[in-house]
Amino acid sequence: MHIHEPQSLDCIPVICSCRNIITTDMQQREAPPIETDRVILRSLSLDFLRLFSEQKVEEAQKLVDYRIPKNCHLLGHPQILRRFKMIEIDPHQHPWMYRAIVTKEDCRMVGFISFHHKAPDPDLETYSSYSVELGYTIEPAYRRKGYAKESAIAMMEWANCEHGVKEFFLTISPDNTPSLKLAETMGFNVVEEKEDPVDGLEYVMKAPVEIILKSRKAYQGAARNFE
Repeated sequence: MHIHEPQSLDCIPVICSCRNIITTDMQQREAPPIETDRVILRSLSLDFLRLFSEQKVEEAQKLVDYRIPKNCHLLGHPQILRRFKMIEIDPHQHPWMYRAIVTKEDCRMVGFISFHHKAPDPDLETYSSYSVELGYTIEPAYRRKGYAKESAIAMMEWANCEHGVKEFFLTISPDNTPSLKLAETMGFNVVEEKEDPVDGLEYVMKAPVEIILKSRKAYQGAARNFE
């Protein structure tokens, strides 16, 4: 999980309403939002991902009805084009890919979340026959508010309820103490250390869905609406 600090969190003004979402985007219809008590996980369209890969935040803002941080971590992210191509080749990948974490209270994108691949993830074959890896980032101004845990559990609950996934993985740098602590509160344990060619040494962490769903009792934010 590689994190870059943004320079500013000023948002582009936009009129929006998250409670009554209407979209005509074909890709959005293929990936319905996931809703919790406080946030909506909104699937990002191919047009949006293309613009974000080119760091065209103003144009991307016109495609959505929530506020995007000007220096969002996802802008220009090296994995966008790879996952864009994955969706083009196999549209069934789309619901598993990038989602904006949007607050219900003020309709702001406070981070993003994504599986690395639809189930089963071929990169995890040595650990499990049917599992997925999750990644997420919360913008600095919105950290320590429980959004990461709430969103992560919602995504994993969706994968379990809709696709029968029972085991989940995270990869986290040993130096990323806050992320390690968060993973542990969700029931994840280190199963291996590996050297990533980009991010360096990482812990591979695994948790069964039963433990993950029990951990949500620590807060009031379980996923309840997948449509």
